[in-house]
Amino acid sequence: MERSEALVTGRYHAVAYAILLKKKFLAIESNTPKITFLLNDVGFDNSRIIEIKEDAKELPFIPDFTKEEIEKLDNFLIMAKKCRENLEKDLLAVVYKNSAYV
Repeated sequence: MERSEALVTGRYHAVAYAILLKKKFLAIESNTPKITFLLNDVGFDNSRIIEIKEDAKELPFIPDFTKEEIEKLDNFLIMAKKCRENLEKDLLAVVYKNSAYV
């Protein structure tokens, strides 16, 4: 995916990876709301979620990120990094607190 220009997927984790790599993408509509919730967490609307018709002959155009979307991506990734770091600290504190070796 790192060498690709864009991604079209119906899989949640592929969308998450595209967000992490800041790759332009379209998400194929799914029977679960996970992708929609992720896009909402980033601050995106649902314009990157598409429905593929069975008789479609071509994939739709995949737009570049707007300046606003790039700013939202950057803010989301900063926030996600801070959350991950806090989770790691909390987990280590629990491990050390319950460790027989401390």
